[in-house]
Amino acid sequence: MAEKKQVLEVEACGKVCVIKFKSKDIDMDENGVFYDEIKRLIQNGKIFILVDFSGVAYMSSLVIATLLSGLKNTKAKGGHFKLCCLSGKVLQTLEITQLNRVLEVYKTQQDALTKGNWEAVKNIIEFK
Repeated sequence: MAEKKQVLEVEACGKVCVIKFKSKDIDMDENGVFYDEIKRLIQNGKIFILVDFSGVAYMSSLVIATLLSGLKNTKAKGGHFKLCCLSGKVLQTLEITQLNRVLEVYKTQQDALTKGNWEAVKNIIEFK
């Protein structure tokens, strides 16, 4: 039986879970794993999530839906969902769709962890 390819790396940095891709292309299969991991983290009470796009050159349009789902579900629990290290076509995609205005985006992981506000949101908004 073929060994399943590891798509993501998840690391705890204090209360923030950092998700980093191990592939430069995020297609439908990688996005499925990404979506499931975000869902698992939130179900386990991990509501402070930073997605590191270092080295990612391409992302399927499905990733946009996953990012919005992650944002919606972390905010609903009083958490945060942020991105860092976007470049090239990935950054361009967020700019064209204007998602860079909805999602917090940082140049580096260090900036996101130190300059970003990771305090719990006191007024929890319910999304339907």
